[in-house]
Amino acid sequence: MALLISFLVYHFKHDNKSNFRIPVNGFTILLFGFVSSVALISSHRNYAFKATSTGDIISYLGSAWALLLFIILLVMVLKSTGRVFYNRLLKKYLPNNYLLDISLGLIAFTLALFVLGLFGGIQQNTIIALMFGFSLINLFYLVQSLKRLLFKSIDVSGIGILGIVSFCVLIFYLLLNYLSILAPFPSGFDSRNFYVNISQLVADNHGLVKGYQPYYWSLLMSIGFALFEKIELALGLSFLGIVLSLLAAYRLAIRHLKLEKDIVLFLLCLFTVTPAVTNQMYIELKVDFAMLFFQLVCLDYSLILFKRFYKIVEESSIRDIASQLMPLVILLGLLSSFALGIKMINMFMVFTILVLFWWNSKNIFGTLAVLAFSLLLFLFAGIDEVSGLNKYHLSESTVKWVLFILMIVGFVLSFIKHRKATVIRGYLTAVYIFCCGILVMPWMIKNYSETRSLNPRTLLMGKDPGPGIGLNDIINNFNNKTQ
Repeated sequence: MALLISFLVYHFKHDNKSNFRIPVNGFTILLFGFVSSVALISSHRNYAFKATSTGDIISYLGSAWALLLFIILLVMVLKSTGRVFYNRLLKKYLPNNYLLDISLGLIAFTLALFVLGLFGGIQQNTIIALMFGFSLINLFYLVQSLKRLLFKSIDVSGIGILGIVSFCVLIFYLLLNYLSILAPFPSGFDSRNFYVNISQLVADNHGLVKGYQPYYWSLLMSIGFALFEKIELALGLSFLGIVLSLLAAYRLAIRHLKLEKDIVLFLLCLFTVTPAVTNQMYIELKVDFAMLFFQLVCLDYSLILFKRFYKIVEESSIRDIASQLMPLVILLGLLSSFALGIKMINMFMVFTILVLFWWNSKNIFGTLAVLAFSLLLFLFAGIDEVSGLNKYHLSESTVKWVLFILMIVGFVLSFIKHRKATVIRGYLTAVYIFCCGILVMPWMIKNYSETRSLNPRTLLMGKDPGPGIGLNDIINNFNNKTQ
C-alpha cells in the first residue's frame, strides 16, 4: 500500500512528462478500495487460525463488496427521493446539497419503515416493494446520479501531497474497519445487547418492539435481517453513519471554516484513527455517528440561518423576516427531530440551537431566559431520572422555581428593551420547538399506548424492556427488609 500511495503521489504531483492522467472519479476510488481490500485480506491470511484458500478469499471479498455496493445503491435511491422533496419544497430557499438530499431520503424511508412496523409489515417482500417504489419516484435522476457518481471527474485542485496521502490512508483505514465488522455478531456490548439487538427483534417480530427510546436508525438497520437475514448488512448500515459524518464534516470545513482541502483531509484522517472513534467503527457499532451526521447537517444549515437572520433582523419587518427564514427553521426543526429519534441525547444539540436563536451581546436577558428555559425543560422531562439519583436532588423543586422565575423575568425584560427582536426570536423558537417534536411524537404515542403513562420520561424513553426495578427500588426494598 505504501508503494501504491507513493506511485499516486508521484503520478499526480511530480510526473510532468506523461500525457496520461488517471481519472479521479467514483469508479477509480472504488477500484483503489478494491485493491486495498485485496491487499488487506491477502496479508491477513498469514495470521488466520486455519488455512485460508484462494476460494475463501474470493468468497469473502465477494460478499463484502456485494454488501458495500448494495449500501451505495440504497443511499443513491434515498438521495434521488430526497431530491424530489428538495425540488418541491426547498429549491427556492436553499442551494443544492447532496447531503441534504440523503438526509431527506433517509427520513422518508425510515418513516415508511415505521408505518410498516405498526402493521407488522417489515418483511422481505414489503421492503423490496418499498425500495422499488422509492427508486421509481425519481428514476431518471437516480440513473443520472449513478453515472455521475461513477464517472464524473472530481475536482482535486488544491489537493497536495498531504491531501493525497491522507485521503488514501483514510480510505484504507475505513476499509480495514469495514472488513472487520463482517462477523456473525458485533463484538461490542452495547451494540450486541441493545442497538443491533433491537434491529434483530424488529425483523423477528416483523414490526416495532415494545419499550426502548426512539430507534429510527436501528429500524433502518433491521432491513439487513429482514431482507437477507444477514447481520453483516445491518452492521454495514451502522457503519454508513461514519462515512456520512465524514462527508458532512468535509463540507462544513470547506464551506464555512474555509480551510484548505489538504488540512481538512488530514484532520479527518486524524479524527478517524483516534481510538475513541475506531472503537465505534468495528467494536461498538451503535447509532452515534448516524446522529452525528444529522447534527452536522443541522450545524451547516444553522450557520446559514443565523447569517441570514443577523443580516436582516434590524432592517426588515417581522412579517418579512418570518417569511424568509421560516423554511430554514422548519427544516432545521425536522432534522433535529429525526436526530432525536435516532438518540435522545441529541436534545443537547437542540438546547444549543435554542441558545443560538437568542444569542445577542446586546440582549443578555433573552440569552439568560432561554438558558433557564432549556434547563427547566431538561428537569421537567425527567432526564435527570436516568441516573437513578433523582431522589438525592433535594433542591429540585426549588431549582425549578428559580429557573422559572429567571425565564419569565428574562423574557419580559428582553421584550421591554428589544421588542422587535424578542418577538421574532420567540416566534422562530416556537416554530423550531414544534418541528422538533413532529418526528418524536409517533414514538411518544407508541410509548403511551404501551404504558398508559403520561410521565415525560416514559413517553420519551419508553418502557424499560427489563424488570421494572432501579436504584431507588433497591434502596427502598433494602430499607423495608431491615426495618
